[in-house]
Amino acid sequence: MKHVETLYINCEDNGHMPRLNNSHVQRLDQYNYHAYSIFVSHISNIFFNAQNLQSEGILNEPYCASIVIPKVESFKGQFEDNLTRIKYIANNFVPPKNGVIISLYEHWQDNKVLTPYNTSIVWPYKKQWDKENAKDYVCLQTVTEKNTEHKGSYAKNAEAVEEYKRIVNELNTLGIEYKNVSYDMRIDSVFKLLLSSRALISYSGATYYLAGGLNVPTIAFGNEHSNFMEHTITDNYTKVKLQGSKELVDVLKTGWGKEWSHQGKIIHYNKEKGITNEPQRNTINIGSLITDRDYEILRTSLIR
Repeated sequence: MKHVETLYINCEDNGHMPRLNNSHVQRLDQYNYHAYSIFVSHISNIFFNAQNLQSEGILNEPYCASIVIPKVESFKGQFEDNLTRIKYIANNFVPPKNGVIISLYEHWQDNKVLTPYNTSIVWPYKKQWDKENAKDYVCLQTVTEKNTEHKGSYAKNAEAVEEYKRIVNELNTLGIEYKNVSYDMRIDSVFKLLLSSRALISYSGATYYLAGGLNVPTIAFGNEHSNFMEHTITDNYTKVKLQGSKELVDVLKTGWGKEWSHQGKIIHYNKEKGITNEPQRNTINIGSLITDRDYEILRTSLIR
């Protein structure tokens, strides 16, 4: 076990270093230690637990956590390693009330078991998307033939390439400028592009999970017959009761909370309201961009 670094977020460096026997531990497995959804899920869970305990007066000191990474490395020639991206997300999240101390460790996992994770917490970043500051372009998550070689990713699906091409054609038809975002870019560059864009168009993976906490309007595409894309179907609503209400309302099924029992009770946080259970409202779906309704939603969203 190798200790890599300890982060002191919204608290003083008091010399205390969380260890695995005295802290909350998040273990990244050997299959999932590069994806943004993985980073956001595990780090959000730490921040949620910290804020939840601290806001209720149960914990009046920094929350201690450890993250174990199988290996600190970049993935397939990317510009930066996974440690850099984990630190960037943690340092840019809105911090818990009394702070959090996170020790980062490196240790390879020999036992081939997946670590459970979910996307039910949309933890906010310090910087938030502002419509007034948006420039006249949209961000488009890259899907290319090269991506189809990546196992376990929706981008490996050849149909995703065709969906991507249809979106590009429609953007060109509408005269809307787009800028690609991808894992091959530095995370700080991706953040800057997302925050200045009008919207993000993406399958429910990669930068899709960065845009949630930034509150960037997100238009999700994907083949409804794929296991990865079951939550990008156009007008795929479920009737649920929202927190504090008695009536059933329609809530769109999205990649956020897909492992959660209730699409209307995804965890959100802001300093004014505190922790709440609400739907994810910055995301809409356009399926595979085949039907007239798919195109109608895309055009209306972009023009608006």
